[in-house]
Amino acid sequence: MYDGANQRRYERLNADLAVYIEVAATAGEEGTILRTETIDVSSRGFRVWCPKDLPVDSILQLAAEMPGSDEVLVLAGQIRWTRPADYNDGHWIGFELFNATDSDIEKWETLVGELQRQAG
Repeated sequence: MYDGANQRRYERLNADLAVYIEVAATAGEEGTILRTETIDVSSRGFRVWCPKDLPVDSILQLAAEMPGSDEVLVLAGQIRWTRPADYNDGHWIGFELFNATDSDIEKWETLVGELQRQAG
């Protein structure tokens, strides 16, 4: 659960990107893909608005759309915290990204670096 403490290790940047979360099937529920929107991003994580609450510590496969491109980055991330969103009956979810095999973490870091340079 989110405790309000700022434990960020990387600089955050406001950014609105589409991120898809693959949620595996569980007892009584089918697997699904949730479309979310980032609120802020860093080279090793992001905060999204999500229509559904997800368990803290879950490690999930993520797909982030590159702005101005058809390219999609495949990422692996762990949910570090969640809390009810201020609007839309959804949840804020904080993800930490990993340097997983076959992930596009290097491209993600490049994207965030470009966004930081543009923000000046």
